[in-house]
Amino acid sequence: MDGNSDIIEKLWITSKLRMGAERRFRTLEYIWHIVLCIISILIISVSIFSENLNANFPSQSYNIIASVFILSITLIIFGFRFGETAAQHRECYLKIQSLINSSKQKSELQEEYNKILCAYPNHSEFDYKNFIIKSRVFYGKKLEEQMVRILKLAFLLM
Repeated sequence: MDGNSDIIEKLWITSKLRMGAERRFRTLEYIWHIVLCIISILIISVSIFSENLNANFPSQSYNIIASVFILSITLIIFGFRFGETAAQHRECYLKIQSLINSSKQKSELQEEYNKILCAYPNHSEFDYKNFIIKSRVFYGKKLEEQMVRILKLAFLLM
């Protein structure tokens, strides 16, 4: 397994990066879901209680504007497909983890790894920086200089 240690390290790093990307997209999905619900509740509340507002306050006009706004924002946010992207990252890191646990040789691992990377969306630079901080703080792991160079090269090619 010693000959495979560098590819295993690369697989491990990529799987952790994809886990972070999945977590980030799931968080965005939840946050936007809550924000859109709160805004919708506010719009409904203003509609219900508009009779108690000042007569000079054009609540109907604001309700229409706010309704169009929330509809537009909802379409834009759901167009980003945060949940779908999170699911793709999850599927990717699960496949990579199965490679880590396999007994394949280095060339086979590299070939499978490349196929997996081509089939799924990439993580962002934010995910990489977040991983570097966590790997040093939480995992107590300092990345080997070779892996740092590989990761930097990968980000330059993005």
